Amino acid sequence: MHTDLTKKSMVVFTALVYSCIGMAQDLFVDSKPITFVRMQKAEPTQTVGGYPILDLGTDQLLNHLETFYASSSRGRIPMGFASLIAAKDNALLAIESISANLAQSATVVDWTDEPCKKTDVLWNKSTGGNFSNVNCATISYQTGFARDYPTVVLVTFTRYSNSARRLVYQVNINPELFGVERDAEPKWEANSWHKSRIQADPKKVEFVDHLSKWAEDVQNRMNDAFEKKPGAFSGIAPLASYF
Repeated sequence: MHTDLTKKSMVVFTALVYSCIGMAQDLFVDSKPITFVRMQKAEPTQTVGGYPILDLGTDQLLNHLETFYASSSRGRIPMGFASLIAAKDNALLAIESISANLAQSATVVDWTDEPCKKTDVLWNKSTGGNFSNVNCATISYQTGFARDYPTVVLVTFTRYSNSARRLVYQVNINPELFGVERDAEPKWEANSWHKSRIQADPKKVEFVDHLSKWAEDVQNRMNDAFEKKPGAFSGIAPLASYF
């Protein structure tokens, strides 16, 4: 009787262990994307190279996984790319893209881009240190994004250091979901979201103001995400609640 109970307990324990492993599964194994069914739900505990998915406060569906390589004079570093779709009230909320290193270099390798030095963005904030230790958040926009969503607002979080470690979240947000008028102008400079034109539309200005508060909250957790801490973004209110 005692032996049977012990065996049953072990079976339950083993099942729980494998359940937890499955839930915490990385989307890349041996630098290759896992097999998945497009539009399947991404679990909050799943990761990209150990880095957490940025929680937008709603279910996110896996859209695309891919491995690409960043090259330097000291070799190639495998990078994972994941695309996820988030909806609210049966309408597109955002498309989140994650790119992150799947391995690191044994030697010092500095990334050369400086995202917070861009002058054509609507908002930016840097909380990083020196050139090789960047923590940058920016708000911009993209034109010609999709037929039904011609212009989306883009929030980018970039965190990198040497040893070829890099983590970037790009969140393309549908502003029409929040009552902002559509702009189908394909030319980036002529679009009403351009920094030289946005002041003519108070709704767009207000949208960016609210979005920057969310961006700051996320940026404050980027160090935890970069350290691959589970629940790095837990406690941040859902993206939609900032509006």
